[in-house]
Amino acid sequence: MFRRRRPLVAAALLLLWLAFGQGLVRQLGLALMRLDGPPSVPGLDGQIFYAQGFDGLWRYDLNSGENGRWWSPPAGSLVSGVAVSPDARQLAIAWAPPAGSGFQQGTTDLWLSSLPEPDPVPLLTRSDALESWRDPFWSPDGLWLLVTHQQALRDAGGEPQSISITVKRIALDGSQETLLEDAEQAALSLDGSQLTWLRLNAETWGQALLHATADGGAAAELVAEGTFAALASPRFTRDGNFVVFSASGARQMSAASTRVNPGRVRAHGDPWHIWQVDLASGELTRLTERSLDGPMLAWPPTHDEVLAVLAAEGVFLRAQGRMWRVAASSAEGGLTWAPSRPEVLSDA
Repeated sequence: MFRRRRPLVAAALLLLWLAFGQGLVRQLGLALMRLDGPPSVPGLDGQIFYAQGFDGLWRYDLNSGENGRWWSPPAGSLVSGVAVSPDARQLAIAWAPPAGSGFQQGTTDLWLSSLPEPDPVPLLTRSDALESWRDPFWSPDGLWLLVTHQQALRDAGGEPQSISITVKRIALDGSQETLLEDAEQAALSLDGSQLTWLRLNAETWGQALLHATADGGAAAELVAEGTFAALASPRFTRDGNFVVFSASGARQMSAASTRVNPGRVRAHGDPWHIWQVDLASGELTRLTERSLDGPMLAWPPTHDEVLAVLAAEGVFLRAQGRMWRVAASSAEGGLTWAPSRPEVLSDA
């Protein structure tokens, strides 16, 4: 009987989606799915802000267990990424206001909002629909951000011929400098001395994971292109000895065997796992038993016993060797972990 009802349930959910949109389906999902709550970890505190595409910016409070929309931008907006400043007093948000005509292109501007209440103001805006500012990551001193910049390269007639993707250093007055070419999703170590990012192959769209000093010097390859179908969200552990990241597809021992179109086109349907690479030895270790869809990662501000993960299946905390589902989600996107009170950082 149960199996016969499953197609009916799926059809009902589809009708609800078409009739009422993401909001109602999200609430129904919250009611139907099992939520674990946070693990029992001493000192576990804070709020997880996470982007939900057309459904705005959400917040999960670890202390109260409350989960809800923190910012509701105008209908038709798209929120893809978020990062909290080191002093926990403002957020950098990758956001696209409603499209003037047609559909959203998936590209975003960069906005800043103070905490605790949303009041976003623009820092960098797109010059055309193909330009994008995304993947914000704060410097340890809070004076600038690392941001992925996408821009169309056009011919003399103004027609786009290719796409340039770089990592730029952005000051809070909007001034900028290019730090890395053919690169995206850059992140710094806690002390600001090390840099990790994804290098892009402009011909195949394959990705490699790199590591360098903060200025991009002395770069070394941690994960070669073709080792996985796609990579995402590299983050240093707090001690700076490891980089955790997400990867889709089965690990290939020989990168050369998979370099024909290894990247994004086929990556969407492949299972994703969370991996860790040892910077000293280069050893790769898989951290998850079950696969996820498009996981993005964030560490808490004061310890590294728990890793926050946003995937299509929900918001998770990885701790004590398992994944704890703490909230539902309706879209993939970026996330950030902020303390409940800014003064927590000065006490740590």
